[in-house]
Amino acid sequence: MSYYYPRPQDVGIEVPVFLRQERFCAGFEHALKGGRLSKVEYLRRSFRLGYRAAKLYVRELRRQQGILSFPIRGRFRVKAILRRSGRAANKFSVPSASCQPAKVRPSSLLPRA
Repeated sequence: MSYYYPRPQDVGIEVPVFLRQERFCAGFEHALKGGRLSKVEYLRRSFRLGYRAAKLYVRELRRQQGILSFPIRGRFRVKAILRRSGRAANKFSVPSASCQPAKVRPSSLLPRA
């Protein structure tokens, strides 16, 4: 199935004189196809501005069509390490008032007479 991707001039976007038109159009098309800025040549100014113009164009086009776009849900892991007396703590342990185990006197375990 083939798709038609409009050029910037087709949608009413003028390429500024100080930018390279070929790179601007390449960035515009790359953004319309859903590409990401992952290569070094994508970081050139003309390409980036074409990419940005396409993203703004798509956003406005979707807004006119009544399509809501929600922010992307990112996932990340967080790991916290609590240090007690020079060693890592278990992630399920609950810190107590003191890090030392409670001392129990044997006489307190005996029944009182």
